[in-house]
Amino acid sequence: MYGSQRCSLSKETTSRRSFLKLASAAALAGMQPGAMAVDPQRRQNGDGDEGGRRTLELIEVKPALFRPTAHGATIQWITNREVDMKVFVGARRRQLAQVYRERTKGPAAFEIDGFEPGESYFVQTSYRDARTRHWTDSRIHQVRTAPPPGTPFQVALLADSHFERVRRFHQDVVNFRATRTAAIRSLVDFAIFLGDEALVHYIDDDAAAMTPHMARVRWRDWRRTCVDLLESTPSFMVLGNHEGEAGYYRDFRGDDNDRDAVPLLRWGTAARKQYFLNPNHETYPEGGENAGWVDAGPRSDREEIMRANSSPLENYYAWTWGDALFVVLDVNRYTRLGQSTPTDVNQWTLGSDQLRWFERTLAGSSAKWKIVIAHHVLGGYKYDLQGYDYDLSYVYGRGGARYAYVGEQAEVTRLMKKYGAQFFLYGHDHVFAHQQTEGIHYICCGRTTFIQDEWWRTPGWIEAYGSAAARHPNDFYGALGYVRLTVSPASVRVEYLRTAKDRNGAENVDTPVGGVAYCFELTEDGRIVT
Repeated sequence: MYGSQRCSLSKETTSRRSFLKLASAAALAGMQPGAMAVDPQRRQNGDGDEGGRRTLELIEVKPALFRPTAHGATIQWITNREVDMKVFVGARRRQLAQVYRERTKGPAAFEIDGFEPGESYFVQTSYRDARTRHWTDSRIHQVRTAPPPGTPFQVALLADSHFERVRRFHQDVVNFRATRTAAIRSLVDFAIFLGDEALVHYIDDDAAAMTPHMARVRWRDWRRTCVDLLESTPSFMVLGNHEGEAGYYRDFRGDDNDRDAVPLLRWGTAARKQYFLNPNHETYPEGGENAGWVDAGPRSDREEIMRANSSPLENYYAWTWGDALFVVLDVNRYTRLGQSTPTDVNQWTLGSDQLRWFERTLAGSSAKWKIVIAHHVLGGYKYDLQGYDYDLSYVYGRGGARYAYVGEQAEVTRLMKKYGAQFFLYGHDHVFAHQQTEGIHYICCGRTTFIQDEWWRTPGWIEAYGSAAARHPNDFYGALGYVRLTVSPASVRVEYLRTAKDRNGAENVDTPVGGVAYCFELTEDGRIVT
């Protein structure tokens, strides 16, 4: 299995480049290069009630891995008061060197660097209250740098936890944890969250109750919950409609048009950039948003909040990993800016700057596989959220390949065909589905927490995805889990792994938990193997 190959390091010693960098850092720290930094058997990482309370007093959010590259990754954390933080890395689990030690308060980050492409390395952190002598050690985590072309790798895609809602239901929280645990055990190179995670905006939210503090709390609580995955697996975030960063939420009034607007887009962006480090335009050669966006909402917040809602927004970006180009799009921010929710499928848009960047990125890539990722299509069906009513006040962007030529999705499809992109991966619709049009594979990536089967009987849903009762293969798969991609020079294998049971038993599949509900492989000559 690929995962077991990933477990063993291919090198007995650190590469020369890595060793020199670590040696220099170790010398600054007063250590011998390659010496044991922290006893790995010490697992005093804040687990348990007492340890958890003590940790939260010191650490607002624990260290997490973002922005992986061919030579390392960025590790970031936020403290509540002055904390001494150490970072240890190394090519072998029992030979870690200290590369960072600083006293920090608030957000802080450190860029791990010095490894070779495709090299496995290990990371551990240790922290203490600046007023005490006791250090608390994290677990040791294995990470891999971006491999060169010709090297297989795996990716996990997790969709639509809706954490602010599911935290009210114990079983949904358990399901979310089970899905993250399964992804961690797969030893994927990185994870991609497909949006609708922190829920800065949710359907039953009262606009009057929304504040910058509420936005930060929702992102903080989501990150605390996901620390198991974030501390072990470098991660990316696709922005969904519930992140609150949509153009139609710039001046948000909820259901009361007479009340003063709240700048929800600003608050969502500021909170997300504090708690989740997506790539910016300088992280990878493919670039990303840097179009000179400037906050244009009401001048009612502190300067730092308004400044955070300005370029670079870290909302769309791309990177190359092995033989694949990954392109993340933002389908919400430039749609109906400062206006109401979309009332027509043609109102969904990437905006001119993002669309030009998208074409440049596809055109400039020589990668064998080109994978486009968004929260949902730029158009979709002409129904409301559930699919009951036609042409109402919020055309919701549901559906897959059937709508490849509806709205601005037609331009996305044209560019994907022109430059040879094979996959459009998305979330939003809370099921797994695989549809095709003209050689492009549209994959809806399921859900991690709970099922909403009441949608499956509506006219809009049946138009978009077919029947819940269809079998061999299913029209769609209503099961909790995540998508795992295995990318190699010869093929891309797509699997949907079932990880948990819905609290109401609403699944339409009988695949056991831990099993593969659906799998296919696309070969380099375009054949589909199931």
